[in-house]
Amino acid sequence: MDVQYWERQPTDQPHLLNGFNGTWNFSDHNLIPEALCNFILESFPKATRFKRIPLEEINDLMNDVWEGPGSMVKIATIYNEIKAERAKALSEEG
Repeated sequence: MDVQYWERQPTDQPHLLNGFNGTWNFSDHNLIPEALCNFILESFPKATRFKRIPLEEINDLMNDVWEGPGSMVKIATIYNEIKAERAKALSEEG
């Protein structure tokens, strides 16, 4: 995920993802912004399908990491770290 991209996105527009300043309470997997889906999938490595991850667990995760406007930089950074750790672990196994 491109951290630099999210660093350039506005944080003062609450109708945009990077400007969201609230509590996540997703009620449908289809309503989750696409920019968050890979992060969520990477955070639940045993999940075989996105829609099988319970919404309550998704909301808990997102509310734990989300710190208000500008949080997409944090999300992108964590995503990249998780993905790199998984790749490292896979290469050490093989």
